[in-house]
Amino acid sequence: MRRPLAALACAATLACAAALGTPTAGTTGEPVDGAVARGVSSLVGRQQADGSWEAHVGLTAVAVLALLQPSADPSPEGRAATARGLAYLERWVQPDGGIYQEDIRHYTTAVALLAFVASGDPRYRDRVRAAQAYLVRLQASEANGFAPSDPLFGGTLVDRNKANLDATFFAMRALAESGLGAEHPYWARAVRFVSRCQNLRPSNDQPWAAEDGGFVFAPGFSFAGGTTSYGTMTYAGLSAYRDAALPRDDPRVQAALGWIRERFTTDENPGLGQQTLFHSFFYMSHTLRRWSVDTLTDASGRARSWRRELAAGLLARQQPDGAWANTEDPRWLESRPVLATSFAVRALKESLAGGTGL
Repeated sequence: MRRPLAALACAATLACAAALGTPTAGTTGEPVDGAVARGVSSLVGRQQADGSWEAHVGLTAVAVLALLQPSADPSPEGRAATARGLAYLERWVQPDGGIYQEDIRHYTTAVALLAFVASGDPRYRDRVRAAQAYLVRLQASEANGFAPSDPLFGGTLVDRNKANLDATFFAMRALAESGLGAEHPYWARAVRFVSRCQNLRPSNDQPWAAEDGGFVFAPGFSFAGGTTSYGTMTYAGLSAYRDAALPRDDPRVQAALGWIRERFTTDENPGLGQQTLFHSFFYMSHTLRRWSVDTLTDASGRARSWRRELAAGLLARQQPDGAWANTEDPRWLESRPVLATSFAVRALKESLAGGTGL
């Protein structure tokens, strides 16, 4: 739904699951609330004097979002850290509407835009509109020299001739949350690109497409090898369909949900092992909540509470200082506690929000 403008054994997991008690919506709040509070404290303690986290727009925006969504952190420390982080982000608003330093302009603009929207502060209205227009201009469209037959058509450009599903997922989230109208041609173009990242014939017109319903990083390329579907991108693709207002009974949505049901786990990122594990926790929690999914019936016919399993896995992985880190994944920055902790806090907060069965 679009709102108006206004990114890891057994005994430990079982112990945490027992500590969670009897759930009402898959998990109870008290142990998770405590883990969230410790995670927030860790984040606040890592904020720099200038309001940033690691002097990076993207990391700062992700941390601010962990404090703000799906509900604002109620502690005075959390509120103060949020305000400082937003002020830092505002200093990086550029004349072209983007919000960036030098690298990954598409990503930092999208997450900073999400942070401004989540703040609910009307002072950011003009910043939001400008960033929204900037992201629309980054789409691979006819205006940028891409024909509808081009596999990249509709994706968010990360370079002159490169687009990927991850970048498009964040752009679509930011544009949906900031209220880009349903009638805007951006959405139809974006759906075409997202469909071309899904292993699903006949909705994917690319010759490499298989039929398992999962997603890859970009048309014809997967970090899992070849064009193999994997977890983070499948959650991202399913979220993108939500932003584009596809109905639940759309075959593309049902195929993605089917892939997730058959491979659901919180032990790893399906298809990638420990790579981008904390990304996958957040993508999973955020996406399943948005689709009102509470339980998943796996390939063995067992009903799985993703909320309970996610909470158990994250509580088992939390460090004594309240942070999380993935030392097995330096490539995607998850070895940095700010990023991993932000995603973990956000995933846990999403798990506490309501949902229904599927």
